Amino acid sequence: MITGILRDLARPFVDCSLSLPRLGVYAEIIFLVDTGADATYLHPADGWDIGIPFDLLQGRVTSSGIGGSATYFPEPAILLFADHAARLRYGYRINVNVARPGDVSDRIPSLLGRDVIRRWQMDYDPTNSRLAFTVRDADFTMAAG
Repeated sequence: MITGILRDLARPFVDCSLSLPRLGVYAEIIFLVDTGADATYLHPADGWDIGIPFDLLQGRVTSSGIGGSATYFPEPAILLFADHAARLRYGYRINVNVARPGDVSDRIPSLLGRDVIRRWQMDYDPTNSRLAFTVRDADFTMAAG
């Protein structure tokens, strides 16, 4: 089981090891779990923190949401989530949509979307400060080390 954390206003967050091999970026990141997001998005504040070389982004796409439209750059990624109790890591090979500074607000957290969370069962219980995910499917599983 993957456990998350509930922050202010019981917003659900989950830790992730993120790899963007083409860009040479390997980092830990905290995603806001967003059941309304079709895809996973890496926003500028986190991009700066983990050293994204924004000048190397390519393949512009437009994404529309409740806040309007924004430009992103899809980047092949590997996301790893830890199940500490089982001593496993679950891996997902997806494209993460990366936003450059100025393309979206620097105040928006990075979002973990349905491209990953549709493969989990979520137990979200803010009354008991509980956020947990049971993995139903992953691209690969490995021992935590």
